[in-house]
Amino acid sequence: MEGIYTYLPEYDKSGEVQKGIEKHILDWYYFLTDHSLMAQNILLCNEKTSSEEITSFLYRAILCDCNIVFTMGKVELLKNEPRQTLTNLINSLFTLRGKKINSCVVFAYSKKGESIVDYLESIPGHRYLEHKDKKILEEKSYDENVEIIYSEKTGVGKSRFIKSKIENKKKKYIYLPFGGEFTRKGIIKRLNEIIIPEEEKTVIHLNLYDSKQSDLMKDFLYCFLIPKLYG
Repeated sequence: MEGIYTYLPEYDKSGEVQKGIEKHILDWYYFLTDHSLMAQNILLCNEKTSSEEITSFLYRAILCDCNIVFTMGKVELLKNEPRQTLTNLINSLFTLRGKKINSCVVFAYSKKGESIVDYLESIPGHRYLEHKDKKILEEKSYDENVEIIYSEKTGVGKSRFIKSKIENKKKKYIYLPFGGEFTRKGIIKRLNEIIIPEEEKTVIHLNLYDSKQSDLMKDFLYCFLIPKLYG
């Protein structure tokens, strides 16, 4: 596959809209490449995404000489300036390439009715990303190596069990509680303070608490656990 594609879950005959755009993006990336998602090949947008991030991503994606999948998700959340940067760069870079690119660039969004979505769907030669055979797509659904340990009861020893399990494997244990009130800037500051000497010998215990900031929490968990890159 090569060229520019757009993706909306409700158009996907194999998709389940309720599982969230993040899961759809992950499954599609794995289906198309048969590899784990690489941080440099995805940009999950939000209200804080800058024009510089858009520029960096599009130069990598559109000018790539190889047949590699790049995905920009949640484009409908972009503010005015990054939106303008996105449209200007696609116009110039796509024209520079003679309206033909070697890579596969997917723009994913959760809803219609936004000007940026209308623009993306109007790009000459653009195609909708969809899969009519749900079984084939599900067979290649991505399964990340993340273990979830939970209980609806408190004080039953979840944290003690996790720490003991990690230490018994002779691995470094890092405790990271997460929840309540927080900001994107605060998350990045905390992550910068974590020192991981050897990735293969280190396990992070991410202890989740209730939070009213569900969208920000979901954004963090997806970026931190899957592409392993946040901010």
